Amino acid sequence: MKLKLLAALMLGSTLVACGGSSGGGGGGGGNDDPDDIPQDDPPEEGTQIEIQAETLPLVENFEATSTLDFFSDSYKALNTPASNTIVDEDGNESTLTDPHPSFYYPTCCLWAEDPDTGEVSIGEVDPESTSWMAGNGYLALIDSARMSIGQILSDLTDENANDRKSDTSDGAEGATAELGSWGELDLSEPYRVSFCLNDNGPWGSGFSNLELYVDNNSGGRQADSLWSTASLLLREEIGTFQAGNRVVVDVPGDAYMMDNEGNRVGDTIAVIPALDGDSMPVGTPTSYLQLRVSSGGYAVISNLVVEHQAGDAVEYATCEVNEEYVQPPQFEGVAFEGLPLSVNLDMTFEEFFGEENEIFLAFPDDLTKPFYNPRAGSSRMYVANNAITWGDGRFYVGHDEGTGLEAVGGIDLSQPYTVSFTVNKANDAGGNFMIYVNNTESGTGSAEDGWNSVHEDATTIYSATLDTLTDGQEVVIESDVGTATSFFQFRCDSGCGQPEGPDSELGITLSDIVIQYQDSNGGDAGLINEAFEGITSEDFYSTEYRHVSTDASTSFYYETGGTTAVMDGVLSFDSSRITAGDRTRAATTSETTEPQGDMDLSQPFRIQFDVVAVNTVPVEEDATANFFVYLDNNTTSSSNSLHDFDSRIVNVDSRTYEAGQTYVYEITENLGTTESFLQFRCESGCAIDIDNLIVEPM
Repeated sequence: MKLKLLAALMLGSTLVACGGSSGGGGGGGGNDDPDDIPQDDPPEEGTQIEIQAETLPLVENFEATSTLDFFSDSYKALNTPASNTIVDEDGNESTLTDPHPSFYYPTCCLWAEDPDTGEVSIGEVDPESTSWMAGNGYLALIDSARMSIGQILSDLTDENANDRKSDTSDGAEGATAELGSWGELDLSEPYRVSFCLNDNGPWGSGFSNLELYVDNNSGGRQADSLWSTASLLLREEIGTFQAGNRVVVDVPGDAYMMDNEGNRVGDTIAVIPALDGDSMPVGTPTSYLQLRVSSGGYAVISNLVVEHQAGDAVEYATCEVNEEYVQPPQFEGVAFEGLPLSVNLDMTFEEFFGEENEIFLAFPDDLTKPFYNPRAGSSRMYVANNAITWGDGRFYVGHDEGTGLEAVGGIDLSQPYTVSFTVNKANDAGGNFMIYVNNTESGTGSAEDGWNSVHEDATTIYSATLDTLTDGQEVVIESDVGTATSFFQFRCDSGCGQPEGPDSELGITLSDIVIQYQDSNGGDAGLINEAFEGITSEDFYSTEYRHVSTDASTSFYYETGGTTAVMDGVLSFDSSRITAGDRTRAATTSETTEPQGDMDLSQPFRIQFDVVAVNTVPVEEDATANFFVYLDNNTTSSSNSLHDFDSRIVNVDSRTYEAGQTYVYEITENLGTTESFLQFRCESGCAIDIDNLIVEPM
């Protein structure tokens, strides 16, 4: 990775993903449901501190010499004194001093944090932080960066908090009016926040929101404010915005983009209604703002303006595109090659979502674009111990671009498929876990209000309350919902809780996630159709290529003796043998009563293959060199089976085979069971190459 900026502005060289999540909301941002907004008069100021207001309009041109300079009180200090006398309930006086009384305050991702205690060293820069860049007229918010504007250190916040100016806008029992507001911005009359957007795009995992809050210093939790969910003024996917335009948020009013001629560009992004249904904005005479970019993206801004809508007109600076200020990391992952897909969780969160290293799954037409993306709640997601744990959040598998009915993905689901997984653990306190197809939102929508997917309510292919799931439970979902350009969303709602680590009792933990077509890997047909093209021996015997339907950790094909190689598009036997569909691999005996196989061979079936080459050289001149196919027998003795000696259903001297010929064996007697398997064997001295192996019902 590299960041392009003057050397004096550099803060570090390692990307860190810190801060909160994108929250549970989605779509355009803002809050357009008046029922969610407090309708009473705003509370009176609750703090004892005499707050000194900032004169509006506020125009910030980011003329700092460095990032640290921008966040210092020497660049722009709060108007309110840094030290204030506080009187407790018993009349005792104490002094509350702000150790960093800057007007712009990094509520995430700049200060050093003790990895063991979580204690923040305010004013001490984290040497690995690259979430911020400021100077030369620009500010870059990168991958979870967020800052407050005009926030004082309030006596209403928890005195035991690691950082009393970050994640403290929520009360001990939820956001309450008693917390008041504690900022230097008079937002008690209609106001406007705007800035030039100079560059924007994905960072690492590739999905991110641009967000604006009032009286909320949390990491994306919109209800953590005296305004409850109305504190969220703007939340929109970063890719929606077009660089070179001004982002404008009118409160009350709407959010939109505007070009340099003052014309609106594109659709309305969000609607911010008035509190009283007429004119009262979300704000008080002592409010503050927070600007945030959630993890997975970045935004470069300039000429930030906070003003009253009815005030004197501000002459906005010209907005220009600047793609040189920040250069995101360009890791290249491993191309997705189509189904079956066995989700590899043997890596870290950052590796899985493409934020570091080059082992993540990527789109084949763009290896820098991760195939898995956290949609919301990424700070509550953990990839560890070959499993993924999360709560109150959601992630995509294969989402390519677009939202709503226009969303498309990179998975062909135009034929029936299965999704299977193991539930390692689930929060028995409740919450709902859902899997959607071709849906970017947190619900299905409705016919009255509009569907969120082209599949309408069929978009939900799985839904379960967590308390109905058991540890170790294996789930298999059969579905035909999808198109040739599809994707999945895995979601756990707010009732799932917010786990603080992979071992948390909250949320849900899944492993062995496999997506595959129903006519392979134990689907409807459950048989074999192999052309051996484009694969190696390692591929052929892997669970990623094919596994038995009941266990994603057991491969469908298995070498039971010798080496049977896959090379140059053929299956090459050389005194070797393999099984197909054997679930247990325990040696069979004549007493075996129930085969543990993955194919229904209880009805007449056909075995067919092409012989490409015959390389048989018997170890002795008079020795046999036979090719066998066994039914429900994984040994070299034909009697070691439920079917006794009849388990040997094909027995041919391999020297009689001719290269270039197709051989077909129809099995109409001595049939297997609904849970059978096969073994293919070349005895000592037998060596043949075959292609186009087919096992199918007759």
